[in-house]
Amino acid sequence: MIKKFDKKDEESGSGSNPLQHLEKSAVLQEQTLRRMCYLTIKEMANISEDVIIVTSSLTKDMTGKEDVYRGPAIRALCRITDHMMKISYDVVKRWINEAQEAASSDNIMVQYHALGLLYHLRKIDRLAVSKMLNKFTKSGLKSQFAYCMLIRIASKLLKESEEGHESPLFDFIESCLRNKHEMVIYEAASAIIHLPNCTARELAPAVSVVVQAISALCQKYPRKHGVMMTFLSNMLRDDGGFEYKRAIVDCIISIIEENPESKESGLAHLCEFIEDCEHTVLATKILHLLGKEGPRTPSPSKYIRFIFNRVVLENEAVRAVACTFSCTMKFTVRDCDPNTGMPEDDGYDDEYVLEDLEVTVSDHIQKVLKPNFAAAWEEVGDDFEKEETFALSSIKTLDEAVNNIIKFLGMQPCERSDKVPENKNSHTLYLAGKLGSKFLSPDKDLQPSAEGQNLNCLCSNSKTKPTFILGIRASILGC
Repeated sequence: MIKKFDKKDEESGSGSNPLQHLEKSAVLQEQTLRRMCYLTIKEMANISEDVIIVTSSLTKDMTGKEDVYRGPAIRALCRITDHMMKISYDVVKRWINEAQEAASSDNIMVQYHALGLLYHLRKIDRLAVSKMLNKFTKSGLKSQFAYCMLIRIASKLLKESEEGHESPLFDFIESCLRNKHEMVIYEAASAIIHLPNCTARELAPAVSVVVQAISALCQKYPRKHGVMMTFLSNMLRDDGGFEYKRAIVDCIISIIEENPESKESGLAHLCEFIEDCEHTVLATKILHLLGKEGPRTPSPSKYIRFIFNRVVLENEAVRAVACTFSCTMKFTVRDCDPNTGMPEDDGYDDEYVLEDLEVTVSDHIQKVLKPNFAAAWEEVGDDFEKEETFALSSIKTLDEAVNNIIKFLGMQPCERSDKVPENKNSHTLYLAGKLGSKFLSPDKDLQPSAEGQNLNCLCSNSKTKPTFILGIRASILGC
């Protein structure tokens, strides 16, 4: 214990300075007592004027070889000298070179503290802070803690500047949303959300991070899905763009798929959302999920109302999804009389589920052979002619383009135009077919493109003659 001396003892000389005893105790070999001395020095640093007495002993321990004493000695010295940083600013400013060297250290904590010291020394100079930010945002950092501090500094500058979201600093914060460390991602999302005058488009990436974090929480704590689902449903009711809504819907769907207990509540929230959903893609996705998971719930009939409303109120794409039916063959099985070979009157109903069949464009077109394509084209006329251009970026050769077009349209090639000559970078393809009661005659042209090839389609049809004609001229880059 350290004896407490009052002013009277000091005046009479009957006492001595306790810090002198601490300095002598600091050389003790007993580890516990020695560390207790460090703690006592830290507590007395703010109440004693003679604390500078023990700095020589602390410095000796700091430069010694015993790691168990170096850390406490450094912390005690920092407590003693912290207040001098504001008084002796010029002395501290000389440390910039050492701090800059430490900022390139591989140790994440050293880099973090070095960056903090550099900012503290330059925070009164806005231009110096801007240069520091530009340097570290371009060179990159190894410490996730340093990235978080850099984001906070950039966010503070953005709030004070007039550039706003057009500044490169905002691009840096947005790029941190794709960092490999979750700590940096959350810090960047928080910074973007707290920036003034943020639009829905600028907030969308940050909100997506929050939604993904909620999804991860639901995977880690599946029994808490009810609280998370309610929070997500409230977010769905708020105003926001397509990306914002899509991230929330994807999160709810992933929770439903991974937690069977949350299926009914999740489907209920999604049904409420599609009642007032302006995004066709999201409405079709939710209806597809209802058709897949709805029949497996205890009360599938309660979803019929929401699906029927979509048939009545929505556009063609949503109505098509709401009216999708399964391929099921139903029939009645009857036994035959072995003597007469006639089926009996009594039987039983049976059904056979067929594989899902996708109806494409080629299923609606019947092939028609036209020996003289030019005459057939002229016969159709120009009254119902239509010309369009399509990009075929994933197709690299003319043969592949011709085969894919014929397969997709299901039409009859004419005049052997389905055979592409060798060493050609352009080709004309003639196709003819019948679509319902209309005669259609398209002419397609593929032009060179940096990403693949462009398809120029010229189409004609006749209301009087039930035939369809198509001509394609194609060329591809690099052929």
